[in-house]
Amino acid sequence: MSDAAKPKPVSEAFLDRWSRRKAAARQAEPLDDQPGQGDAGDVVQTAPSAAPSTVPNATLTEADFADVDFDALDFGSEYGRFMQSGVPDAIRKKALQKLWLSDPIFTQVDPFNEYAGDYTDAAVAAQGPLTTAYKVGRGFLTEQEAADWDKLGKPVSEHAAIDAAAAISIAAESPDQQEIAKFFAASEAYMSALYPAESNHFAEVSSLLQPNVLFLVARRRGAAVGCGAIVRGEDGSAEIKRMWVDPDVRREQVGRKLLAELIDAARADGVTLLQLETGVAQPAAEALYRRAGFVPRGPFGSYAADPLSVFMELKLAQPDAAS
Repeated sequence: MSDAAKPKPVSEAFLDRWSRRKAAARQAEPLDDQPGQGDAGDVVQTAPSAAPSTVPNATLTEADFADVDFDALDFGSEYGRFMQSGVPDAIRKKALQKLWLSDPIFTQVDPFNEYAGDYTDAAVAAQGPLTTAYKVGRGFLTEQEAADWDKLGKPVSEHAAIDAAAAISIAAESPDQQEIAKFFAASEAYMSALYPAESNHFAEVSSLLQPNVLFLVARRRGAAVGCGAIVRGEDGSAEIKRMWVDPDVRREQVGRKLLAELIDAARADGVTLLQLETGVAQPAAEALYRRAGFVPRGPFGSYAADPLSVFMELKLAQPDAAS
């Protein structure tokens, strides 16, 4: 068989066909402003052109878009005109900003985003930039704890948050100490930023040193990280005061543990009704109390009705009530 009769290799035949198709495409289609395929295979829509421009890449100016009412642009508007070659960057950006702001994909919160409405760290934000104690690959460790682990050359446990919570100890202490004074100052600064003076009801240290007060301090590795008090009344009721948790440990359930200890102590002391006052600007605190069983109620004791106050109570059953 002669060379002319031999079949062409598959690769050569393929290249020939590809060359012919490219040549045909050049003759049949203009090179610019045609619908095509994006990198991911999505169709790229462009505005239809009435006639090919004699200067396909003509440079436009902002005056060429004087007829555009940018305020009227929305998600359903046609934006192809702003994507043409030669459109000034300022014009293109102005149009795309309107598209971005009108697109519900960008302007509506994803209902499946669990943390989209999580403002429980408002206390932290009120005192400085909002931060998190979570470290990627380390869990809920402070910078100092992470550094200590690194110095020891030990891998950080994937259960670091649980380990840290287990290290919390809670005991009765005096409120008249330097660590607690810092908590009181931070608490008062935070509350003063949220409410007017007449809506804040701070218990003074002197009142917390009275025999009818139980003051608990939460510590982690010896350092105070939270506090709370029960002020017992003469009618079988008691009030929770001075609840505060250090912002660095607010993801370690210190507040929940403190509250549980206060409730248990009140019940053991014969308290039948536990009450408290918090504020409308503290949804995280209110949620903590609700999870523990507290329900809304009206003002009590010396409190007056205040639209900024949230009053709550928890009825405590005594151990021998069923006997």
